[in-house]
Amino acid sequence: MSDKLLEQILLEIKELKQGQAGMQQEITEVKQSQQGMQQEITEVKQSQQGMQQEITEIKEEQKLTNQRLTNLESKQAVIYEQTAHLSEYYTEMHSRFDNLATKEDLEYIDTKLGKHEREIFKIKNNV
Repeated sequence: MSDKLLEQILLEIKELKQGQAGMQQEITEVKQSQQGMQQEITEVKQSQQGMQQEITEIKEEQKLTNQRLTNLESKQAVIYEQTAHLSEYYTEMHSRFDNLATKEDLEYIDTKLGKHEREIFKIKNNV
């Protein structure tokens, strides 16, 4: 074989090796990029798990808040009912007080009874 042909083969082999080294470099860079993305995905998953935990805690707090609200509404209903009963009782007592005799009424009755007693006494003595 000729030297020229050997040199050309050698040159092509060198070019192939250089191309192969370039591809190896690119593969290394892709792997590094892939590792970086994998790390970012892991961080996103951890963040997502943290948010899921917070959502769970918020739901639990919401359940407690709903229970307290239900209790307050029940107590409020009882208070309304008791207030209605007290208002009815007050109205009833107030109307009863309106029907009671006043001081003037009692003085009048006392005076009339006294007058009638005297008249009865006089009539009995005159008979």
